[in-house]
Amino acid sequence: LYHAISLGIAGDLSQSEHLRQLAATVIYENKDHFAKFGNVQRSIKDALSVTAWGDEVHIQALAVGLGRNIFQFGSFKNKMGVFVPPENYTPNQLESSFQNRELGTTHHFNYQPRNGVYNFRPLAIVLDQSHFTCLRLRHNVPKFIPHASIINPP
Repeated sequence: LYHAISLGIAGDLSQSEHLRQLAATVIYENKDHFAKFGNVQRSIKDALSVTAWGDEVHIQALAVGLGRNIFQFGSFKNKMGVFVPPENYTPNQLESSFQNRELGTTHHFNYQPRNGVYNFRPLAIVLDQSHFTCLRLRHNVPKFIPHASIINPP
């Protein structure tokens, strides 16, 4: 998960550790909200462990922390049931297909920042069997630069 999101925001894996820290911080700072989804301490521990995989709670925390929608697609099949590589679509086409349930994208989720505040274009990931993969969309993605105050609070 963290590698996929890092690829989406930075174009490489360099931000994976920072994203783990960001997810843990967001979960900690919003304990009451995240307690609805399970054990908060376990979610924080998993976010900080490089041996643990991220799950839906961590995707939601990253959406909040990054101020970006994160679309998770489940499949990409055209009307004939044939797989179509998602990177062949523009961000607008993916967003439209997501909203209209087109292109075989029927098993998908939209993780949103709280209060509907979106700072950037959405990120798109797909769950490919057991791993998340970034959908490298055809547009220029601004680099993510972590702020020390978010990652290492005073």
